[in-house]
Formats: sequence, structure tokens, C-alpha cells
Amino acid sequence: MKGIQSRTAFTMIELIFVIVILGILAAIALPKFAGMQEQAEVAIVKSYAGTLSRTVGPMMWSTVLSNDGNGSIKSDTAIDEFNGKKLPFYTENFPKLLNASSVNFDRCIDGPGSADPFIQKIGVGTLNIFCRDGDPSNSPRFEASAEDTYTF
Repeated sequence: MKGIQSRTAFTMIELIFVIVILGILAAIALPKFAGMQEQAEVAIVKSYAGTLSRTVGPMMWSTVLSNDGNGSIKSDTAIDEFNGKKLPFYTENFPKLLNASSVNFDRCIDGPGSADPFIQKIGVGTLNIFCRDGDPSNSPRFEASAEDTYTF
């Protein structure tokens, strides 16, 4: 029984193999994770534009129509307010990727055409939000784009 040795540690070659395998896995996984933050930022802003189009815009539009308006959500007082309240009042979460002080209801265009940002992005790689104003038969529409103008 003296010839049998008990093994209590990993050999150097086993440790090297583990490090090589971890290196290969990291080389494969890191490029996939690198673009995830940008994809998440795009998804957040697109989701916010969708929220504006599906819930906030129609609510504002119906408010205007019920007050004998023409369906336009353009401000008649401050350019960053609708009905006396700033846009974040109407949404639960305003994305940190967007400049809340850049909200301008007057930038909603009346019909088909090229629009300037309704809400401007903060930094590079995020999206602006653009607005097409409502009319008596259509609620306002909001779109997200990385461009500086958007054509409705």
C-alpha cells in the first residue's frame, strides 16, 4: 500500500486546460454581449415611442376633440406642455436616454413630410422621437429614429 499516493490537488496541465477552455468561451461570448447595451437602448426608446403612439397620443387627441378642437396636440401655451402639463406627467417613466427639456409639441408636423425631433436623444447611438400631429380623423403618431429628421 505504500506505492499508492492519494491525490489532493489538480495538476498543472489540468489547470492550463481549464484556463484555455475559459478563454475560448470568453472569446465567443464577449462580442455577443458587447452590442447588448446598444440594443437595449434602442428597444427602450422604440418602446417609449410606441407608448406615445398607442396610449398617450390618443388620450391627448381625444382630450382635444372633446373640447371641440381639431385634433391637434400642438401646444397653445408653452412649447413643452400639453394642456398645462409637461409630457412626463402623462407617462410613468421618461427614458434617461432622451432629453426631457427638448420636448416640443410645436415640432409635430401637420401631415406627410419631414419632421424635426419632437424629443431629442442624449448622446450618440440613441434615437430621437418624431411626431406627426393629429387631425379630426387621425390621432398623433410618434416614431423613433437615429436620424436628425424623419419623413412621415
